[in-house]
Amino acid sequence: MAQIPVMEVALPGYSLDTCTDDQKVFSSKLNTSKVAHREETTGAGTYTHNLGYTPAFMVANGQFDDSDIWGFVGQYPAPSQFEVPFYADDSIFYYWTVCKFFLY
Repeated sequence: MAQIPVMEVALPGYSLDTCTDDQKVFSSKLNTSKVAHREETTGAGTYTHNLGYTPAFMVANGQFDDSDIWGFVGQYPAPSQFEVPFYADDSIFYYWTVCKFFLY
């Protein structure tokens, strides 16, 4: 069975390795914003979500270990990949790199 990626952010001064849930700004494991879709990509592309609204999204690159991890959070359309590497509109999420993404 495949592991489901988890997105978490600790409060300043806390480590995700040791902090409790109330010391986290966000955790996709908690009952917060509902994830409408999550996916792990193999390259640039699009995902047709057909949610009927521009979703908020969180994106991570890397293996969820200590190698090359970075994050991106947004909820706006953008005109090109040269301004931001990810964006969404009311029916499609666009990405220009290998990533793991969550749509809310």
